[in-house]
Amino acid sequence: MLVCENGHVITDMLEDLPYNDKFCSICGARTISRCPSCDTRIRGAQSGVFVVGYVTPPPQYCPECGVPMPWTQSKMEAMKELAELDGGLSDGDKVQFMESATATLSENPKTKVSAFKVKKFLGKMSKETASAIRDLLVDMVAESAKRIIWPS
Repeated sequence: MLVCENGHVITDMLEDLPYNDKFCSICGARTISRCPSCDTRIRGAQSGVFVVGYVTPPPQYCPECGVPMPWTQSKMEAMKELAELDGGLSDGDKVQFMESATATLSENPKTKVSAFKVKKFLGKMSKETASAIRDLLVDMVAESAKRIIWPS
């Protein structure tokens, strides 16, 4: 897979359709095909498997070293900045919100509990901040957390 540091997928079939784009045509960020931490290649679509219109999403974390990918880290930093700008949370709430938000990014024993906490903290924030954080989280959180935070 070739993806920019902001998470835009250039191709999920890098081995079958080699690209050499050094920068993203959407945002101008540098492109990578390997984890910046451990140099493991970023997995894309399975070789020989082609589904029209489907693009494999980039991973949130490196499956080899477990470090957040650059786009995950950037979104988490932006979310932290937004929470710090909003006057609705105490300093302790901000720390708990970030811990809870991070725990919702993957399926784990605390995902559902963390999702309820995120929902509670979003309710304390201004509508504008909560909406901006929602935009950052919506593509990242685990499916079980989505159903709790934003029930249909």
